Amino acid sequence: MPLRAVLVGCGRMGGFIDDELIGRPGFVPPYCHAGAYQAAEGVSLVAAADIVPEKAVALAEKWDVPKTYVDYRDMIHEERPDIVSVTTRPDTHAEVAIFAAENGARAIYCEKPMCCSMDEADAIREACEKHGVVLNLGSNRRYQECFWRVREMVSDGAIGDVQLVVSYSSGGALWTHTHTTDILLFLAGDPAALSAQGAVDLKPEERDAAGLDRDPQILGAAFEFDNGVRGAMARCAGYEFEVHGSRGKIRTRGNGSAFEAHVFDEHGGVTSREFPSWTRTTGSTNCVEDLVSAVNDGTQPRGGVDVAIRGQEMSMAVVESERRGGARVQLPLGDRSLYVRGW
Repeated sequence: MPLRAVLVGCGRMGGFIDDELIGRPGFVPPYCHAGAYQAAEGVSLVAAADIVPEKAVALAEKWDVPKTYVDYRDMIHEERPDIVSVTTRPDTHAEVAIFAAENGARAIYCEKPMCCSMDEADAIREACEKHGVVLNLGSNRRYQECFWRVREMVSDGAIGDVQLVVSYSSGGALWTHTHTTDILLFLAGDPAALSAQGAVDLKPEERDAAGLDRDPQILGAAFEFDNGVRGAMARCAGYEFEVHGSRGKIRTRGNGSAFEAHVFDEHGGVTSREFPSWTRTTGSTNCVEDLVSAVNDGTQPRGGVDVAIRGQEMSMAVVESERRGGARVQLPLGDRSLYVRGW
């Protein structure tokens, strides 16, 4: 019997983003949640909800979803789902995720960013832990096979001891860089960040505000992890990563569409190393199937709520660093109330 899934929020990531992404480097459909459930094994999307009824109907027609609702709470009570997808706007993620955890869901697939503040993130984790619910965040590169091969090479010692992971990209602290911090963590071995220091494009009036009405751009950042690895974010065009080790480096190119591995000898010479073969797979479908396995087997998913919180806290700490004049910020953050609402 397949697991039962429902979807809350029938907009772009719920069911319609794939049409925008055709032709982009590294894109493998499906990317939206509804498409991922249709493609995944062991699960069936049985209902969808949206406060705009026409959106729910449009998604249901596109992805052959049997039932639609206006109130997600009615849907969860009546459908009794195993998995709840949260694809509403970020300022309602915490509300929906907590309600799902408290009302019988066994797993949550929460679109990124996880929420708008660390206080909300803590509340989501508390609800999941209290009710035994597993959670994956929609930072989908973690679930793409190509990035698994990078991590396997790193774990096997192909470039020696990992010293530094770097991202080359641009975007908002939470909207874009939820993806970035997650892959920095993934390639570094999923450590916890001890400190963060960086710069974002805050306006003068935003430095002391209790909340931000927009998602600020990260201009650059540096992180220290508890396993001795360091991380960095450089603002530039493209979307690429590097893993630097004591004997070489691996670079991802074109948003995960190509990879390079190089090994250095004791004289400074460079030898290219063949990158392992891999299959272009959809991170969204893999993410769903990861949750299905976690529910069925009683195991932890590849992501999980703790990793989701670590990634969000890294981005929030960079914003806090800017608010403190570029100071190094220790993690975990003491003040967890800063609310970033704009997207």
